[in-house]
Amino acid sequence: MTRVSIGSPKRIAAVLILALAPLPVGAADVSPAAIIADIGRDGAPKVVGRLSAGAGTQWKAVRAGIASGKDAWLGVARAIRPGVDAGTGEDLNTALATALRVNPAGVLRLVGPDFPLTHVCDVPLIEPTDAQVAAWKRNALAALDRVSDPSLAATVQDCRAALVAIK
Repeated sequence: MTRVSIGSPKRIAAVLILALAPLPVGAADVSPAAIIADIGRDGAPKVVGRLSAGAGTQWKAVRAGIASGKDAWLGVARAIRPGVDAGTGEDLNTALATALRVNPAGVLRLVGPDFPLTHVCDVPLIEPTDAQVAAWKRNALAALDRVSDPSLAATVQDCRAALVAIK
């Protein structure tokens, strides 16, 4: 009889823990259409609660989606807004401020009572250096130059002024 060594008891326990642990839910499990449908069925507060539960992997995927600036994800931002609290609301603002550089017209169309201009026309960096702030502002201002929708002209100017005022 041949003897096969499968390792130490600690190694076996580690392998079993990894094998039996639930896999983290990733970005592929979260789509704008699914989130909008969930909000329609369960309401934004419950959906935000589910997305941000546990390690918040799904919420991180939603933040990244919104930050991408894709129109479908900006629709999620609008739909999910009524369900956010202080922390998730700050995350949402940061994602929109990030999306401003990619899809400024889409983000500026959201500006209003739910998304104040000063929240989306901001520098969404934590403890940035002066150089990082300057670079962010330069890129965001360049993005605003690409907005050609005449109905957004006043909002573009207000956003530009808000960005310029950031020190």
